[in-house]
Amino acid sequence: TLTSDEEQDGNSFGDNVIERQFGITDHVYSLDGMDVYANPTLSQRGPGSFYFNNNPDDGPYPGGMIMTYYNIEAETYCVGVNMKLGSDAVAGAQISIFLADSSIIASEVLDVFIASSSVHEVTDADITAGEITMYFDESDNTIDAGAYYVGVIIEEDDFGALFRVIDDLTIPQPQFASRMVLDGTLGVGGSALAIRMLTADEPYDDTSINNEATLDFSLLQNTPNPANSTTVINYNMKTANTVSLSIVDVTGKIVKTINEGTKSFGSHSLTLDVKDLSAGVYSYTLTVGENQITKRMIIE
Repeated sequence: TLTSDEEQDGNSFGDNVIERQFGITDHVYSLDGMDVYANPTLSQRGPGSFYFNNNPDDGPYPGGMIMTYYNIEAETYCVGVNMKLGSDAVAGAQISIFLADSSIIASEVLDVFIASSSVHEVTDADITAGEITMYFDESDNTIDAGAYYVGVIIEEDDFGALFRVIDDLTIPQPQFASRMVLDGTLGVGGSALAIRMLTADEPYDDTSINNEATLDFSLLQNTPNPANSTTVINYNMKTANTVSLSIVDVTGKIVKTINEGTKSFGSHSLTLDVKDLSAGVYSYTLTVGENQITKRMIIE
């Protein structure tokens, strides 16, 4: 665990008075305390001058990396990342997420991960929601007690898009609590970036998830995610067909089913009431005809 008295150059070196608050809800761990402070001091962060530039000669990731430290006390399953977007973030950035051992990052090995995800292009819907939740491609990311970083890789930024996350500055953090990479150089932050670790009670079996590129429909990530009362699920149809949605918990039990009937070509949405669901990680499967697409969501 990082503490201020272990610092050499941190802002809180030797300070045993300041108290730090942070958020923990079922399956969502946050170093930032923006949801629990009465009057949090918030900024937004990206490496360098608060933005990621696109220089293909600057290390393994031309746009950069940004990450938050978590000390895990017991074996758990890490399934993804939730990030709160800064007010100046715009659509267009190409991002992916990763989970890495903190000792590997400290040794400046920046391309060895326990888990990672496919690339996601930040959308206008993400900006409106003010957050993005992404899940790792690997279904079983069991991690032992120890220190880890979860973070975001900015793969490219061809449209001049800015990717920013909220930075909680209310109380200074140990300098290695957040780290960033720009121009191939690993730096330290000393603050609490709103990049949150998502966990589950059990590993997932994703063998039923289809490749959307081969299907005549698509399923979008629910918003908001995490959700605590209602959430909206959008999907697009290339041809008319019968549609149903099922919600499954981590044990594989179907907890909710919605029959949408026959839907025509175009964009559709449904509002899902989740107030009766216990906090945790769920999967939702859209069945169109004989094909399915599955995504995950968090209920708080």
